[in-house]
Amino acid sequence: MMFSATLSDEVKPICKKFMQNPTEHYVDEDTKLTLHGLQQYYIKLEEREKNRKLNELLDDLQFNQVIIFVKSTLRATELDKLLRECNFPSIAVHSGVSQEERIRRYKEFKDFNKRICVATDVFGRGID
Repeated sequence: MMFSATLSDEVKPICKKFMQNPTEHYVDEDTKLTLHGLQQYYIKLEEREKNRKLNELLDDLQFNQVIIFVKSTLRATELDKLLRECNFPSIAVHSGVSQEERIRRYKEFKDFNKRICVATDVFGRGID
């Protein structure tokens, strides 16, 4: 069995090569793609504006938990440090820490001990 939220056209033939009678299932309704009660925000900014705007948003918005996805482990570490310096309850999850440590950090976030998680795509691959 193989499960994937996304599968590129380049990878599909490789997957099918190793599978017997594969079936594909698609979610084609936008309402099924978003969890109820989940609010998502996207703002296009210049790099130099991002930290300031994020700080403003976190001050202004009421939230239970926040996940901030970033491109690199360095950015995750630096942003987590900045948020903690600004007294936000933040934690970073990325490939630069061991699997055991990532699980520990995820548990802290899941248990609401930390309300902000700065993460790379390693966190997005399976956080349920």
